[in-house]
Amino acid sequence: EHSATFSEKLIKPFILGTSTEGDTILDPFLGSGTTAKVSLDNGRKCIGYEISPVFVDTSYERCGEGLNQKRVKVM
Repeated sequence: EHSATFSEKLIKPFILGTSTEGDTILDPFLGSGTTAKVSLDNGRKCIGYEISPVFVDTSYERCGEGLNQKRVKVM
């Protein structure tokens, strides 16, 4: 697990308050993918950067179907 995870409830108000459906959210420190998952769950796209291959895989698994739809790009 990631050492600095946070609750989806913590990030959701920021995503909803600063974007509208269809917008793209940038997360330069993707980690375990919380921001990406919340973005997808609320009709946003997400671009995330992560240097750890383990956490990239975790993000893909966590976001599931959203990644298959090419709405998230992990670099």
